[in-house]
Amino acid sequence: MLVAPVNASFDRVVIRRTGGIAGIDQTLTVGKDLAATVACRRDGDRSFQLDAAQAQELVHALSRVATERPTGNAAQVRDGLGYDIELTWNGQTYHVHGADVGADDALHGVMFAANRLMAGEEAAPFHTMEVHDVPREEPVSVGAPADNGNVGIVPPWLT
Repeated sequence: MLVAPVNASFDRVVIRRTGGIAGIDQTLTVGKDLAATVACRRDGDRSFQLDAAQAQELVHALSRVATERPTGNAAQVRDGLGYDIELTWNGQTYHVHGADVGADDALHGVMFAANRLMAGEEAAPFHTMEVHDVPREEPVSVGAPADNGNVGIVPPWLT
């Protein structure tokens, strides 16, 4: 897939991710020049330059935050991740706090992009959904949930 270079339309973004079962504490800082630094309490710091695909994913996600201005969510679940996002866009600074569970789509886009950058992964051209097999010994229902405790619904085309 060919991705054209992206010019950042933001001045600076700082995303801090904390929590989880391992007690994660990481901060991603990306400037207008798309130079990024990940500061990690456990693994130390590393710096890198965003490639075109990473920049496109991040800029798209940040543009949604700047235009939709989500309020974030305060819900924090046990072992969940919390995100503090400080985005400076066109001279305006936005602060948003959100948890990974219950966040709106605009925040999820930033969370997905930040997670990949913090982990050193390639940008995803699209989000994928995993299909999970149901063990054969478990009864499954077609249509409405069965009364046997299996609350999952299996579409007819999967049976």
